[in-house]
Amino acid sequence: MDADPPTILYASRELAWSRLLRATLQRRGVTVLFAMTASELLRLAARRRPDIVLLDGNLDGLKVDDQVHLVRARSPKSRIIALADAPLTDLERTWRSQRLLYYAVRPVEMKTLLDVILTTLRERLSAAPGAKKAAPRLLCVDDDPFYLSALDRLLTRHGYRVATFDDPERALEAMPQVAPDLAILDVLMPGMSGLDLAEEIRDGTMGRVPVVLLTAKTGDGDISEGYRRGASYYITKPCEPRTVLNIVDYLVGDLDLAERERLETQL
Repeated sequence: MDADPPTILYASRELAWSRLLRATLQRRGVTVLFAMTASELLRLAARRRPDIVLLDGNLDGLKVDDQVHLVRARSPKSRIIALADAPLTDLERTWRSQRLLYYAVRPVEMKTLLDVILTTLRERLSAAPGAKKAAPRLLCVDDDPFYLSALDRLLTRHGYRVATFDDPERALEAMPQVAPDLAILDVLMPGMSGLDLAEEIRDGTMGRVPVVLLTAKTGDGDISEGYRRGASYYITKPCEPRTVLNIVDYLVGDLDLAERERLETQL
């Protein structure tokens, strides 16, 4: 393996969905840089000359095909992966002239990207880690089966282990077996409310398990009551999936210091 670790520059307006990908690469010895603006992308491409630049969607109104040309001018030897919101204007010409490593229209499976990157860098990677630490387990409780199912799919695709319950009393009974690292609870449920369950979890775990409350109630008094009863974070419905991912990743995710600090400023 080369003395210097391989470097990937990941450029996107949204970092949540790719955190698992980037954490996997970092465990293999890859230095992962990230840019959320066009100016940041071009500055890092020129200064760091990364082995691979992954362009994930438009930045500041700059389309992916334009980003390809600008990055190539600043770092001619970088291999480029381009993920566009729509097909490139002239795909074949762009692919050939700019020597794209990979191109696809979003969304793209994380495993596909990982296979492309690991194959390209295979001679320079650290050995795959042995026993991998188990992903955090999340307890999700909501009496709305459709929302609960969507939450399960979102978090499972993001690499978390998820236990779902539509009954808060059954969720409380299962706490010893589930042993969650974090709980996501709807507030308004029949019988035991999410506030009651949050309080039980806080007291039963001595505050070691963060609790995220989901509710349509947005009054200051409601939010204060949620924090008083044991919530670590309060999300009002409806909310974007990336909001949930950002909060879960911040509370229990495998983030490096730079990304944790950046994410903290967004929450």
